[in-house]
Amino acid sequence: MRYYEIVITPVPDAKGNTPPALIYSTMNGVFENSGALRVDLDIYQSPFHQPTQSGALKIYGVDFFDLSQATNLNPDYSQNPPTLASIQISVGMSKGLPFANASQKGQIINGSILQAFGNWQGNLVTLDLIVTSATFNPNINVNLSWNWAKDQTMEDAIRTTLGNAYPTIPIASPEGSLNPNLVFTESQAGKYDGLYQFSDYVNKQSQQILNQPDYFGVFISPSPFGFVLSDGTVPPEKTTVINYTDIIGNLTWIDLYTIQAKLVMRSDLNIGDNITFPLTSPVVNVAASTYPQLRNNISFQGTFNIKQIHHLGSSRQASGNDWVTVVNAVFLNA
Repeated sequence: MRYYEIVITPVPDAKGNTPPALIYSTMNGVFENSGALRVDLDIYQSPFHQPTQSGALKIYGVDFFDLSQATNLNPDYSQNPPTLASIQISVGMSKGLPFANASQKGQIINGSILQAFGNWQGNLVTLDLIVTSATFNPNINVNLSWNWAKDQTMEDAIRTTLGNAYPTIPIASPEGSLNPNLVFTESQAGKYDGLYQFSDYVNKQSQQILNQPDYFGVFISPSPFGFVLSDGTVPPEKTTVINYTDIIGNLTWIDLYTIQAKLVMRSDLNIGDNITFPLTSPVVNVAASTYPQLRNNISFQGTFNIKQIHHLGSSRQASGNDWVTVVNAVFLNA
């Protein structure tokens, strides 16, 4: 059975009182809302230096009160910074189907609502939400002061900058997640107006320092647990094995040493994680003549590092292709 659980905390009212949370979940969730029997979602997780579209969520069959003026889900721009309604989204599979793995379900977003609008047409009532995977609006400028001392590692400097700008948001990656050789020959100082600009700087600067053709640089990405720091050179604490029964369709080479895998919807993968595939995985080589070194890799082995995740689903569509997590990952053994 397809699993989802959505918890929304509206924006406080003028008196500072927070209305009760809105909860929509499947029958096997901790809570149950039999009115919202279908959800459609389209949510990306990607590094801030390669921004993608905001997440979209549509909930069908909501209560009319959830669409009323008393339920304020849009940002309160009278505050500085604006107050945002928070949202937690959990997805995956519940026990039931033979190959369903309930251990893979969990939270994919602990974030905020950027825009909310309801619709009532005939007997169809829906609540549409534009969401971000961060507990803040990444499109709003924030002062990111950068002080990188001579011979200090870039990781230490990044942690200090993020900690000062976002003191309530933890860094999920453990110490030592970036290459220790990322040091500079002199002190640097700067100011950046937001995470997109700052992340683009650290990514390009790290590539210039190491100057290796197969190094894709430092990236900062959001996760339900806080900021993720990685550059692919330091192995994460664990490598997730993708089972054959988790794969939908074929694995596809989409770029040089970059593979795309469509998996059953799951929450236990994040940007920067390492994954491996079984040797019998079916593979499609796109433009094999362009990448002759990949032409014969029908069954392959090796470790891949995730660089983008796309959760895509419609809970009531019958096809297995309608409740998936699409992963783009780079081959580390190249």
